[in-house]
Amino acid sequence: MGTHKNKSIGGIELCSAPSTQSLGVNSTIFRKGRKRVEVCLLSLCGLLLLICVVLAVLFAMELSKEDDVKPTGTINGRPTATTAMPSVCNTAQCLEIAARFTRNMNESVDPCNDFFHFACDGWIRDNPIPPSKNEYITFLKKIQDNNEKLRNMLEDATGEHDDPVMKAKRYYRSCMNEDEVERTTKQQMLELIRSLGSWALDNQTWNGTLIPPELSLIREEYLVNNNSKVTQKKHAYLEYMTTVGMLLGGQNATTLPHMRRILKFEEQLARFIIPVLIVKELDIESVSIRISSIPSQAFLYENSHNTITIGELQTRAPGFQWLSHLNSLFAEYNITLNASEYIIVPAPDYLRNMSKHVLAADNDTLSDYFIWTVLRRLVPFLSRPFREAEAAYKRQTSHIKAEPARWLTCITTTNYYRGLTFATGSLYIEKAFGQGDDPTGLWQI
Repeated sequence: MGTHKNKSIGGIELCSAPSTQSLGVNSTIFRKGRKRVEVCLLSLCGLLLLICVVLAVLFAMELSKEDDVKPTGTINGRPTATTAMPSVCNTAQCLEIAARFTRNMNESVDPCNDFFHFACDGWIRDNPIPPSKNEYITFLKKIQDNNEKLRNMLEDATGEHDDPVMKAKRYYRSCMNEDEVERTTKQQMLELIRSLGSWALDNQTWNGTLIPPELSLIREEYLVNNNSKVTQKKHAYLEYMTTVGMLLGGQNATTLPHMRRILKFEEQLARFIIPVLIVKELDIESVSIRISSIPSQAFLYENSHNTITIGELQTRAPGFQWLSHLNSLFAEYNITLNASEYIIVPAPDYLRNMSKHVLAADNDTLSDYFIWTVLRRLVPFLSRPFREAEAAYKRQTSHIKAEPARWLTCITTTNYYRGLTFATGSLYIEKAFGQGDDPTGLWQI
């Protein structure tokens, strides 16, 4: 290893040795310390950069909120605000819906004081309750619109004779044939009554078959006394029943007692055949009573899997011939049941109590009751005197001012009659939906 020599300039000797050697500092230790400082500084810079990014994002979001919410108008002198959407729908359908909502509103009303009138005054103004109804809501309006479309479809007489849709059209036209209805109603109803075993109003001996009973009025109304509205409704209904009975040939002196007997029987059904399992509170015009009730929908749903054999049902509720009754219902499907068949009976106690009461009634009362139960369902389709009697009853009790248009009654029964409803549904889908509609959506309908 050679020796190190110092340089000299102008007689002055200079030391040219490395600085670390001249200072006595170890170079390896210095380099390690400097590297740690650099790492710490870089980490601190990265953290500060991340904090700046987060703050920038939060600041941008706050500015975006302030830009989105801007006053767009006033209601009663106070500014309103709306939230701007990223995009606005400008299609014809969106504009139509927006215009419809605007028409339904009343912007002169403060929504903070009366939101209902603010949102609905326009709709109430443009959609008065029809004389044949005591309420009118958007769903009923849509049903009315659909019925009008279906009316045009059913009045089109084209189609093949045996086609189900054509059968629905013929059914609708027969209902609309008012001249024929006016001419034949009484005779057809008398023939129907005789086919069901006659009734005591005709001074005939009843030989009909019992069917499970039902009530004409709301059940609680039979059990409320000393209430003016309920009493008025009972009197109005009795007058309606008497009018129908006299239109079918009943005598003035005897028809009213027969109809009173029907109401009395129904009151006893409401009071005595009801199971004690379900009890509820009733409050009608400050008249509070505690009554038993027929099985509620919740009770029936909870017990919808209770099964017993038809033979066991006959033993527990002997007032009806259940096997023959059920077989008559299934006869059109070529199904025959026997006493060992299991059936779903959610409330056997109700049927037992009902059958006891029916067995205790005399034949005249039962005949009048069951024939009336059939007749009151047919009144809307009979001749005008029958329909006017029902309309008078509804005017007194339901604030319904007039009977529905004949076409609407016929559309309703055609559309909901067992079997025809599939034909009318098929017709509506075919006519109301165009060829360009999504076939998947039509299949789901």
